[in-house]
Amino acid sequence: MSNFTLWYEKQNLSNGVLQEDHNYGAIYSEQILPFKLQRHSISFEKKIINEDIINYDNLNCFVVEIKYVKKFEGTLSSLCETVLNFIKKNNIKIVFHYAKEGYKLDHDLKNLYRELRSANLLDCKTFLIFGDQDIDKNYHKSIEKNNLPDFFTKVFPINFFESHYLDTLDDLNEDYSTNLSIDNDKKKDFLFYNGKIRIHRLLSHKEITKRKLDKAGLISFIGDTHVTTEHSIDFYKEELQSLNLLDNDMQNYLNSWQPIYLDKKGSEFTYHNQNKTVIDHYAKTHLSLVSEMSITTRFFTEKIYKPILNRHPFLILGGQRFLEILQSDGYYTFPEIFNEDYDNEPDPKLRVLKVIDELEKFCSLSSAEKQEKIKQVRFKLDYNREHFLERATTSMRDQYLNIMQIIYES
Repeated sequence: MSNFTLWYEKQNLSNGVLQEDHNYGAIYSEQILPFKLQRHSISFEKKIINEDIINYDNLNCFVVEIKYVKKFEGTLSSLCETVLNFIKKNNIKIVFHYAKEGYKLDHDLKNLYRELRSANLLDCKTFLIFGDQDIDKNYHKSIEKNNLPDFFTKVFPINFFESHYLDTLDDLNEDYSTNLSIDNDKKKDFLFYNGKIRIHRLLSHKEITKRKLDKAGLISFIGDTHVTTEHSIDFYKEELQSLNLLDNDMQNYLNSWQPIYLDKKGSEFTYHNQNKTVIDHYAKTHLSLVSEMSITTRFFTEKIYKPILNRHPFLILGGQRFLEILQSDGYYTFPEIFNEDYDNEPDPKLRVLKVIDELEKFCSLSSAEKQEKIKQVRFKLDYNREHFLERATTSMRDQYLNIMQIIYES
């Protein structure tokens, strides 16, 4: 591949921005991909449509930084005619960069398809970069389910957060060069961080409180208390009802639900400081119960890499066969402590219950038994930490270079 050129409608904004950036805008106003390419030493150039000269030997891309697909209507079809003509006339490749999300797209693919059709761009070569590690399989399932044509030239999975988490720690000037000591002075058994409300977080926290395991954990469940639609308790009551999960226990739990804070309230979080390490949370607990963003897809965020960096064994509330990918990436998991058969459970609710079963078994051990279990895996904790630090320095660069090469050849 020769040079890589990113084409923009305007100098300082992402393509397709209809309004100022806000919580649920369709497009990020900042240009995320160029920032990451520069940070990870990938050479490229930015050019402005109808101002700069095109080199047809280059990989020429029009990148759309998706933030919220549900608001996507008009994002492409509102582009000026000269921009649309430039893309079509010069065979510019359209790249939807949606690396920070990895949920099950399903209906949202309709929004992307309709917008490409409205902008008369369906004949262009289009690509999707997405956080779901099974996006190729899930994309083809979704277009069949929604009676859509195969409109993407290719879709790419990306593990954005392995490197991004380390980037944010560098931005916070955190010193992660020394190992967190593992001692026996544990105040609690487990650490359980929860930000936004999700169905699997409600299910797992309800089960933890029902089994009276909450006293054994350091738990946060911040929620978005200012949100009245998506991610609110009322929204999820309807979602749980539609999934036949709103039984009496869940109804009572939701009626009494209140935000739980550890070090920060929801209003105090920023995109970067949410990754700031609170050493005491890890030093005073044996393990982490990791609540990933999705339990229906294998989507990796900073949440799994936090315990890895801080030498914690972990249980995962995530997509089926989540541990399988971790292992293929060279990380150790912990069958010495947990029955990891939960990872193969196809039913999300049963998978949550099996995870909480394993947590309960650990909490029921004596202090000496817990210490012995952790002692057995200390070499794994040390190895995982060093393996993460090595991978995170190159992971994003390697993935983007591979994706760019395939797009160039397409």
